[in-house]
Amino acid sequence: MKLNEGLKAYGMKAVLALMTCILTTSTASAQRTMNGQDNISASIHYSFSGQIPIGADLWWGRYLLSGNAKAGISYSPFSHTLSTTATSGSRTIQNHTILAHGEYMHRIISNRGRHIGLYAGGGVFLGCELYDPQKRLPDYIVTGLGDCGFLYGIYPAVELELFISRQTCILIRCGLPVNFSSPLSKVRYTMGIGARFNLN
Repeated sequence: MKLNEGLKAYGMKAVLALMTCILTTSTASAQRTMNGQDNISASIHYSFSGQIPIGADLWWGRYLLSGNAKAGISYSPFSHTLSTTATSGSRTIQNHTILAHGEYMHRIISNRGRHIGLYAGGGVFLGCELYDPQKRLPDYIVTGLGDCGFLYGIYPAVELELFISRQTCILIRCGLPVNFSSPLSKVRYTMGIGARFNLN
């Protein structure tokens, strides 16, 4: 009799412990991308162009009910081939962009615990484009571009987040910035990897 009562008491304790564990896990999962939660992210990206085609991004964001609203800055190196009259061929000019972004990424799919999330969206940007910033072109070649130009455009993107803890996730991001004002190339491609940290 005492043995049965002891087993029942042990069973009740085990059930309570299991329920507590489940509730705690559910609460922690819900806090991963909770509405109103601030976050910062940083990444490096490959620009598919340029002699050193590695750029960088820094973002501040806030999770909303169905996505993440963000503002950030980015630096990207590119290169472009120019036809010149001063030589019999063409020359490659380096053009680097420094941009300010505002965007919204909509969550299109995630698992129940929000360990994995796939986002799609985009935004707008404006900034400047530096032409031949390292002065590699010979002096006799005149590009007519000056030293820098104003940029603005749109930035469609897809983003995958993989949480490795409740507050930290790995980001994989693909972007297609479309420049409306660049005299060189209108559409460019970037792919990057980074990390995001939830602040509260």
